[in-house]
Amino acid sequence: MSLGRFAGFKINSGTRSFNPFSEEAHEPQQPRVEKPLNLTNILDAPPPVSQDVRTFFPVGPKAPEAEAAPAEGQMPPHIIKPLFPKADVEAVVPMIQPRSKEGQRLLYKHPNLPKVGVAGAYMLLVGESDRSQAAWLMQFDGAANPNPGPASAGAVLWSPMDLDGKRSPIFESGKYLGKATNNIAEVQGLLLGLQIAAMRGARELLIEGDSELIIFHQTGKYKVSDKNLKVWWANIQAAMMDETSFDWIAIRHVRREFNERADSITKEVLSKKQGFTRVS
Repeated sequence: MSLGRFAGFKINSGTRSFNPFSEEAHEPQQPRVEKPLNLTNILDAPPPVSQDVRTFFPVGPKAPEAEAAPAEGQMPPHIIKPLFPKADVEAVVPMIQPRSKEGQRLLYKHPNLPKVGVAGAYMLLVGESDRSQAAWLMQFDGAANPNPGPASAGAVLWSPMDLDGKRSPIFESGKYLGKATNNIAEVQGLLLGLQIAAMRGARELLIEGDSELIIFHQTGKYKVSDKNLKVWWANIQAAMMDETSFDWIAIRHVRREFNERADSITKEVLSKKQGFTRVS
């Protein structure tokens, strides 16, 4: 069977056979005209300009057509924008310890909290430097089941990081609260943790908790509106500002899965309805 019949089309016969695999072109070729090469050193060349220069001009009160077109090969100077505009760069807050007129130490307040730690993960509350690498770590939690209902608070104190970047639990404490709300349990967990840290001499302290409300109460991002929380909040603020107990404090919010040890303490206390202290 011929190729024309197999493919379903007819190949016209002529004086010359058609070979589809031949490299020759059967149509007459036009003579090639060699164009001179115009080579340009890209290091010396000006930046390219769009054919329609008006598209580069920002929209403003003056119509783009009224703008003077730049000279050939030049970019209008006012449309060259910096890679990182100043508005996108977060301001660096200086680490200057706030103090009252009487000289009493105060806590940094939102939004003027310096960022410390790796990638600025923690918000500085007390201090004038970044001591995150040498600091102890305190994690706290609180639970009420149901809410409100039987409640407990818990906290664990971790050692400073060793040479391998690891911490070890040093001291744990849980407290049975009776009937309370979950937020009251959380704030009492934070106060319990501060008491543990002060007792163990952890003067440089990182604080972590999974309650966004309680963490942002301490930084000043959220206002304390609940009258019951205000009492505990005032006690926590006073403890943090006590220069006889702490030299440096930073805090951050973490997800629940990164606060498992403190969470397990609150569950243990609720199951037994009894508090405890434990030295690791």
